[in-house]
Amino acid sequence: MPSPETDVERAILSETPIRSTMFFQSIGSTNDYAKELLAGDTELTLPLLISAGEQTAGRGRGAKKWWTGKDAVAVSLVLDLTEFRLDRSDLTLLSPLVAEVVGDTIGNMIGDEHSVEIHLPNDVYLHGKKVCGILIESPKPNNAIFGIGINTNNSVAHIPDEFKEIPISTILDETGQTTDHAVFLVELFKRFFAKITSLSD
Repeated sequence: MPSPETDVERAILSETPIRSTMFFQSIGSTNDYAKELLAGDTELTLPLLISAGEQTAGRGRGAKKWWTGKDAVAVSLVLDLTEFRLDRSDLTLLSPLVAEVVGDTIGNMIGDEHSVEIHLPNDVYLHGKKVCGILIESPKPNNAIFGIGINTNNSVAHIPDEFKEIPISTILDETGQTTDHAVFLVELFKRFFAKITSLSD
C-alpha cells in the first residue's frame, strides 16, 4: 500500500505539472506497479508520479537489471501522451531527452556540468561511472511510463555482488554531496515538462 504523502511529493505537486503521486517505502519496481495500474480499472489522475524509498527489483532495457539502493531516487512518471500532443512514435526522441534532462539537473546541482556524460540512448554517467538508469515503456497506445533510477544518497558500499563488475557509482560517493530530493525532483520535472511541451509547439 502507498505510504502517506511526504514533503517531496507535496513539493512536486505544488511546483510541477504532476497532478497525483504515490509513495512506497519499498517496492519491487515502480515501473511494474505503474503497468499494473494502467492495466486495471482504476481511473488515474495523470500525470502520476510513483516513487519509492527503496526499489528491490529495478529493471533496465531487455533483461537488464538496475540497482537503486535505499535513499536513491526511484520514480516512474505516468503520462497521457495525447495531453502533450505526443504519441508512441515520439518515444525514441524522448529517451535521450530524459537522459539530457537528468544530466543537466545533476550537473546544475553539483556545480560541475562537465563531469556529467550521456551515454546514448539514455544512461547518465558522472566521473565515468553510471549513476542513472532510465526505462521508458508504453503498455497502452496513449500512455507512457518514464522509469528513472538515480543513485543519489545511497553508496556503492552497499551494492549487491551482481552489480560490482559494472562501473556504477552514486552522486554521494562521487561528490560527497547529499541530494535534497524535493529540490532535485522539482527542478528535474520542471525541465522535463518544458522540454516535452516544446516538442509539440
